[in-house]
Parts: sequence; C-alpha cells; structure tokens
Amino acid sequence: ETRKKICTMTEVSTPSVQDDKMTLTLFVMPGSQYSGKVIAALDSREIPHYVSFVDFNAKTRKLPSGNTMVPELLVEYKQEQDGEDGEKREPFILADSDAILKWLDETFDTKLCPTEKSWELTRRASSNFLGGAVLYYNWVNDVGYQRTMRKAIVKGMIPSFVPTFVSNPFADWQLGPERTKHKSKTAKMMGVTEAELEDEPTIRAKLKAELLFFQALFESEDQMYLMPGMDKPSGVDCSVYVMLERLVSNGGMGDVPLDPSIPEFRQETSDELTAMWKWYDHMREHHPIQFKGKRPSKN
Repeated sequence: ETRKKICTMTEVSTPSVQDDKMTLTLFVMPGSQYSGKVIAALDSREIPHYVSFVDFNAKTRKLPSGNTMVPELLVEYKQEQDGEDGEKREPFILADSDAILKWLDETFDTKLCPTEKSWELTRRASSNFLGGAVLYYNWVNDVGYQRTMRKAIVKGMIPSFVPTFVSNPFADWQLGPERTKHKSKTAKMMGVTEAELEDEPTIRAKLKAELLFFQALFESEDQMYLMPGMDKPSGVDCSVYVMLERLVSNGGMGDVPLDPSIPEFRQETSDELTAMWKWYDHMREHHPIQFKGKRPSKN
C-alpha cells in the first residue's frame, strides 16, 4: 500500500510545487517536543497543514507507516497534480523531525537550515545533550518524572477519585519499562554513563553549559533569532525552543497543557542566561506552538 512507504530524503523527489498542490498531514503526540519542532517550523513559514493526534500508548498508536515514533508527515498530492511524465504522484511518508525540515527546505525553499552549520546546530539541539536533558528530566530523574510523565498518566488514565497511594504506584508500574528504556537512550544522547545520571546537580550544570553554548550564537543585542542574519526562526530556533518548553514552560507545550519538569531552572539561571530567556520569551510571544485546531476533515 502506498501509504505504508516511508521515504528517505534520497528517495523523495522534490518537484517545484506550491502548497495548494499537495496536502500535508502531520501525525503527532500532543505535547511531543519533536512534533512541536515541526509545527513551529511549518507555522513560521505559513505552510498550510493538518495535525492528527495519535495515542500515547505505543501498543494502540496508529501511524501511517505502521511504526510508533512521531512525528510523521504524510504528503498527498492533489488528484490533478501528476508528474511531468504524466504519471500519478503517489503519497509518501517522512519520519523524523530533521528529515521533515530538510524536505521543507528542498521543496518550499523555507531556508530553515540554509547552511551546514545550521544543520549541525539543529541536530545538536535535538539529538545530543539538550534533547537528552528533556528525556532525563521527564523520564529518568525522579523529581522531574513525578512532575511530568507520572502526573500525565495519573490524570489521563486514572479516575480522580482513586487515591494517590493507589494511582501513583499504578502509573509507575505502567511506565517502568519505558523509564528503563529511556535511561540508556538518555545516557547515549547526553554522552554520559548511566551511573553519571544519578548525579543530578552535575547534569543540571551541564545543561546550563549547553544553553550557554547556544546563547553565544547571539552576536548583538538586537539579534532576534539564534542564527545571525535570519528574520524568521531557523531549525535551530525551533529545536531549542521546544526543548525549553518541556523543561521550564508554565503554560505547557504551546497550546497543550503540560507541566514543566524543572520550572525552577529558569530563575536559577536568570543572570547567566539573560539573552537566552529573552529570546525564549520572544519565541513564545511571536511563534506559539499550535497543535490544536488543525484536524483533517472527516469527509
């Protein structure tokens, strides 16, 4: 079946098309940082798209590819838009947020990552220490986990009349295998051993150092975005932005209510990361992440 085909960037042709010639449907989990990254990118370039929510439970999650990782972008051409050779263009799926951003650049000339450096920094924010820190403080660290993933499961799956001495252990039992899996993944992304994950103060200091690295991209006080010379968010902006949403935002991930994992971190670093928090507030004001209100028509 054509919808089951997942394309790599080397397999996808990028014809000169406009958004009125295709339909883009992004499959996400509400509040997912990698889903939010793609939504921020699409909205920053005003590219029309639908957003379809999938189940939190991987066993019941339905994605076009049959896999379980979000986001996935389903690209469907309008019926009248055949290829130059007259053949019908088949729908295809792009998985992985970076692959989606790359396709957007090549198809719509979005200039989300116009240089190799911007691609390197986008990948660094998503796949290395900062991305790992989000997993760490949502899944591995006990305090962050209790604030976020456990709380989300208790609110979403367990009736409110059930006492916490019952609901919390149930959530821990449900999420235990995922926490174990995320521990090894987190250590690999952060470049530390699993034993070092037990030292939370050191992890927190490393997180501050990583954000200081990104803050150093600002060359002047009036620079609006992380990559100099950009008048719109780059892939770097979208990537760092969504990670901070999961770590410190008291308003949730865009329009999805989620509790932050380390809300106190912003106040702790207010002096050292002044420019970073100023930029973050600018992103929240001018580029709010909108998951809701974009569902595909049922017709």
